[in-house]
Amino acid sequence: MIMGHSAAARSEPTPAAPFTKPVAFKDGVPTATVGAEELQLTKSLIEASTPKKLDLAKYHDHYTEKLTQLVEKKVAGQEVVAPPVHEHAQVINLMDALKESLAKAQKKQPEAAAQPPKKMAASARKPARTSKHKSG
Repeated sequence: MIMGHSAAARSEPTPAAPFTKPVAFKDGVPTATVGAEELQLTKSLIEASTPKKLDLAKYHDHYTEKLTQLVEKKVAGQEVVAPPVHEHAQVINLMDALKESLAKAQKKQPEAAAQPPKKMAASARKPARTSKHKSG
């Protein structure tokens, strides 16, 4: 399926575009400043979301599956209707979203559960006294 798609794209003539080396864009790229908290959060998020062992079997090509289903429907004579257009997503605070994502990733980490619990400060309350009654 993909072969047919990519073969069709290659068969179309394309004009030769001049090649610009990446070094030519160096002066046009603005310099970004990153705060220490943002840098630490980014590093933590990458570490937490990076699997210890990569298992390619759990990843699926959903695009090709859906495209194949559409082609099969079309071949079978069924009408293929485009899905409705989605509304624009709500704009969110990126730092809050990263922190939430990091918290979820850290909850999934088994190493975090293996850490000993934090020690609690001693209570400032005095222990309860037992009263002794005299019978008279």
